[in-house]
Amino acid sequence: MLLNQIVNEPQKALIYLERYVNNGSPSGFTKINQTAYETSPLSDREFFYLDLLCMDDLVETIGILPDFFEEFGHEVIFIHPDMSKMYKKKNYNTKKSRIRVCPMSSFRTVKFLDFPGYAKLNYNGIIGRIDRSLTDKHVYSSLEMTNFLKGALRKGIYHNLSFFPESGAKLYKSEKDDINIGMVYREEKAFGDKVNEIKYILPMFSLFAHDRNRQDDFLLIQLIRESGKNPEEYFLNDLIFNIIDNYFKLLLNEGIQPEWHAQNLLLGIDNHHSIVSLIMRDLESIDIDQTLQESIGNCTNFKSYPYKYLNSRQYNYQIKHSFMYDFKIGEYVFNPIIKCATECFKLNKN
Repeated sequence: MLLNQIVNEPQKALIYLERYVNNGSPSGFTKINQTAYETSPLSDREFFYLDLLCMDDLVETIGILPDFFEEFGHEVIFIHPDMSKMYKKKNYNTKKSRIRVCPMSSFRTVKFLDFPGYAKLNYNGIIGRIDRSLTDKHVYSSLEMTNFLKGALRKGIYHNLSFFPESGAKLYKSEKDDINIGMVYREEKAFGDKVNEIKYILPMFSLFAHDRNRQDDFLLIQLIRESGKNPEEYFLNDLIFNIIDNYFKLLLNEGIQPEWHAQNLLLGIDNHHSIVSLIMRDLESIDIDQTLQESIGNCTNFKSYPYKYLNSRQYNYQIKHSFMYDFKIGEYVFNPIIKCATECFKLNKN
């Protein structure tokens, strides 16, 4: 994809980047375990319709949801069409809707086409390597981390960091029927110091991915050329050191450890093609380090506890930290950036 296409139509381009300028996970599982073709971001289908799960019992509404949710009533949850057959077997009432959505890179997160925002849907099955069921612990974690991050970013020390708030959710849980189904609403405008300077948004994975439908230069190459900056300065200061700085600020000042692989991290770009903000998403995947929080006096008391909590008494405490930084960021973000720098700009790897 060409950079000027993104500048001219940023919303349309972001959907295209999510779906088609995306090499998938280096693990290779992206192409193995997918949703149905009709709902896959890798398909040529422009959109699909959400289904509705209609419950007689009270569905819990958590946080704040947009007004259009009210049209469907309080006892309705948006569900992925792939799940309807499973729920019908359990004699649950499912219906088709006219809500058009487009699948994003994670397959189970969708963009509303006629309303603002995104929906992260429950998916009882494997997508990639992981079961993507979205339960009460994921719902509470998403909303609680949203409020926590808003407080952190108001401190004034995260000038070039923002995130997509996950501000509302629906949840139906019944121990009697062994069912635990959630859905999270994600806002499409980021929260952070410099969000009003953002002209367009690029997923991290799209910087060094091939366009499935075209043969253009990597977006990272186009971005550096258009910015007019020295390539080495751009790779080091604007990207790599920027990521390291904000990652360890969150870890050491807030006691939280984000999962910044190339799907969960995006770039907010201004009119001069400069990176004005790193943008975080998928907040439920953030670890909470109790040991660090106790040392800085910044303890959380999340309802989702003990989900995603770490402490130094765990046998794999260091392994979990290494997994997030050395593997998720190192292998999925830094390695492809360095590869692009050395192969496309002939920079010294060391």
